Amino acid sequence: MEKSLLCAESFYSDGITAAKDSTIWDDQRVLDDLLETEATYMPSMQYFKNSDLDPSTRKTVTQWMREVNSELMFQKLVI
Repeated sequence: MEKSLLCAESFYSDGITAAKDSTIWDDQRVLDDLLETEATYMPSMQYFKNSDLDPSTRKTVTQWMREVNSELMFQKLVI
């Protein structure tokens, strides 16, 4: 028996969009679990205060990311 992978993505004029997974979207327990664990994984505000990126470096990084995005033609959601 030959095995194959199923791709549930659809092509639209603005890019590729994955199909809605009803197992995730229709089960309230999924949202409850995400909300319950959210605080565990959020970065502390101290992280941003101690960052090595000063405003001019952030600007440089942001400009570079935009250039890469336009060269590789990522979707607008990536920016």
